[in-house]
Amino acid sequence: MSRLDNAIYRENKEWMMNRSKVAVLSGAALFLALTAYATEKLQSGASQKERNVQVQYADKTPPVEEIKNPEKPMNAWYEGTLNYYEFEGGFFGFTSKDGENLLPMGLDKKYHQRGAKLKLYGYIDRDVATIQMWGKPFRVLKVEVIEKGNSTHPSQL
Repeated sequence: MSRLDNAIYRENKEWMMNRSKVAVLSGAALFLALTAYATEKLQSGASQKERNVQVQYADKTPPVEEIKNPEKPMNAWYEGTLNYYEFEGGFFGFTSKDGENLLPMGLDKKYHQRGAKLKLYGYIDRDVATIQMWGKPFRVLKVEVIEKGNSTHPSQL
């Protein structure tokens, strides 16, 4: 390697090292700026919350009772009629006296009778997806027969 090549090599090496240092310093400066910005935002948010708390306490009205565990499903009795629907592959659907359509899940097959008048106890299951685009999925826990319906064809069970 000649002296000229050596000099060029050293210049390139120094230039690359300086470029790396500049990149590292720029990254560090950006990190510090973003950290300072985020800290300021958090502190201003906390002071806003403190102001809201002060307003709450300044208000003399009593606090509204909180709903205890609103995610928990509520069990209830529904009275209505069970019918067999031919569309979407066929299924049994329950229509309550109030006109609410429920898709009974876990209903024993011995209750699968067209036109049966039933009382169903359970809850609407919002964590389930079904292929039937009819009614709300309803987890059946208890059943009371009010009036038997028509026997169904075995192909419908």
